[in-house]
Amino acid sequence: MPETTAKNEALNVALQQVAEKIRKAETVMIATHTHPDGDCLGSGLALRLALRKMGKKVHVVNRDEVPGNLTFLPGKDTILHPGEVNTPYDLLVFVDCADRNRVVDMNSPSERELFEHLWQLSDEQVQMDHHGTNPGYCTVNAVDAQASAAAVLVWKLLPLLPVELDRDIAICLYAALLTDTGNFAQDNVNADSFSMMADLMGADLPLVSICRTAFQEKGRKQVSMMRRALNSLRFSADGCVNMMTLSAQDFAEENAGSQDVDMVVEMGRDIEGVHMAMLATEREEGIKISFRSIAPWRVDTVAAMFGGGGHRQAAGATVTGKTLSEAAEQVFESLMATHAEQKSALGL
Repeated sequence: MPETTAKNEALNVALQQVAEKIRKAETVMIATHTHPDGDCLGSGLALRLALRKMGKKVHVVNRDEVPGNLTFLPGKDTILHPGEVNTPYDLLVFVDCADRNRVVDMNSPSERELFEHLWQLSDEQVQMDHHGTNPGYCTVNAVDAQASAAAVLVWKLLPLLPVELDRDIAICLYAALLTDTGNFAQDNVNADSFSMMADLMGADLPLVSICRTAFQEKGRKQVSMMRRALNSLRFSADGCVNMMTLSAQDFAEENAGSQDVDMVVEMGRDIEGVHMAMLATEREEGIKISFRSIAPWRVDTVAAMFGGGGHRQAAGATVTGKTLSEAAEQVFESLMATHAEQKSALGL
C-alpha cells in the first residue's frame, strides 16, 4: 500500500474515533494554544458551534486575549481562561496544539499546576492537529502534517458527527485557513484547501469582509508596534535574512499586548530579496521568537534548536534566562547559519 494512501486511511480512522468520542460525550472542553492565532481560535470555535448543534455542553479554553483582527469570530466572547474551569467534563479536545504543553506557559509552576488540573478534570483526551512534530499525546490522535491548517481536520470531521456546515462555522474555518496559509500564499496550500473553500463559499461565507478584517486591516497599536519593530530592523550581510526586536518598554509605551504584534514578523519576510525573517519580543515568560520564510527556505528547524516548533515557513520558540539582546543575537546567528546551510544544500 502506498505510503500516502496508508496515511490517509490512518487519518480517516482517527477522525472516525474522534467523532465517536464526541458523540458519546455530553460535556466537552476544547483546548487551544497560548498566544492564539486564527487557526487555533477559528478551528476551536468552529468545533464548539458544531458540538452545540449536537446538543453538547461545550467550551473553548485559552489563556490569552483574542487578537484584535479576530474579534469578529462567532462565539469569541464565550472563551474561558483555564483558571475558570472547575467542573469535570467527559472529553478534552486539543485543537492545533503540537504539544499538550502549548495550552499554558509550562515555565510557570502555577500554570503547570493549572494545566494538570485541566487534564485531570476530563475522562478522556483526543486531539486534531497538523504539526509534523506532534508526538501523539492523546488517546486518539488525528494528526495530519500535510493539512494546511487544523481547520481542515475540523472540516473533515463535520460530516462524521454529522453536523451541517453553516455560515458561522464557515466564518470560523475560513479565518483559520486564511491565517495558516498566509492568505493562500504559502507552500502548505493544497487541493484540500480549495475543496474546503468551495464548501465554505457554499455556506454563504462573507469572504471579502473577513479577509480585510483578519488579514489586511491594522489597529493603531499594531501600526505603532510595526513602526518600532522596523526601527530595529537588521539584515545579514547578503540581505537574505533579517531580524526585528520589540522590548517590554516598547509594549509599555504603546500600551500594547501580544495581540498587537501578531503580523509584525511578516513585514520582514515580505521585503524583496529576503528568504528568512525573525522577530524577538520580550514577554513575561521569556523572549518569544517568531520565524517566517518563503519556500523552499525552512525555519522550523531553527525553532526546534531553541525548544520550539511549527511549520516550514512559520515557526516559533521561547528563549528563557537571557536578555532580549542576548537571545536575539544568539537566534539571529543560528538563523543566518541555517540559511547558509540550506543555500548550500539547494546548490545556490
